[in-house]
Amino acid sequence: MKSLGLLGADSVDATAVYGGLLAGEMRHRFGHGRNIRLVMLNLQTPELAAALTQQDFSATGELLSLGAKQLVTLGATAVVVCTSRLQPAAARLALDVPLLSMTDAVGAALQTLRLKRVGLVGATSTNEEAHWRKCLARYQVIDLFVPVLRDREHLAYLTIEELQQGVVNQTTRADVGRIVYSLRQAGARAIVLVSPALGLALSHHDPVLPVLDATELHALAALDWSLNATATSLPIPLRKSPREKRPRNHATTQD
Repeated sequence: MKSLGLLGADSVDATAVYGGLLAGEMRHRFGHGRNIRLVMLNLQTPELAAALTQQDFSATGELLSLGAKQLVTLGATAVVVCTSRLQPAAARLALDVPLLSMTDAVGAALQTLRLKRVGLVGATSTNEEAHWRKCLARYQVIDLFVPVLRDREHLAYLTIEELQQGVVNQTTRADVGRIVYSLRQAGARAIVLVSPALGLALSHHDPVLPVLDATELHALAALDWSLNATATSLPIPLRKSPREKRPRNHATTQD
């Protein structure tokens, strides 16, 4: 088994979520007698936060490169950037080890499921959305639907101020459900959640579309790489509603 380097930035919880997913999948595949080799580093620093706020991609890339090199020094043979926000900057890195991309993991799953019209929920900037659009186009995703600016900013607030703190209330569930429904109305036939915290707000909804968790797909793809398994052996975590093809939607809320 090869060692994975987990590079977090949004919060300490980001690397912990990945670590938990990887450990759980190892137990599922091999039982309790086999452990995964992980190196973790969190870059939740004022410098990185400022670079992201100012959209200074050069400074962001330099900080990511430094963190990735530290992971390699500690024994990582591949780097996993544990947040969608940093995928655009991470894609520009020149490393001596593989960078395992979140967008590639999601794209491969969508291609396997033959899903070409997709809603993206949880991206925090136009640059991040553009990166997803460009990358998923390589996997035959012909339409990528995103929330309007007001909804995108509202989702970012809910994610940071509530969901990542473990706070989930009925208003938040209703707001996230409404935004997902708006993407379905626009033409999306599946939803990709780029923040795992958003799944908390949808957990009590009967989903109107298949929902894919980008974090879970990314972690499973990284484990698959670590084990030298074939990509087709990966399970695709998916919630699919039995009501998906019904003409009326009973799982969403109004404004």
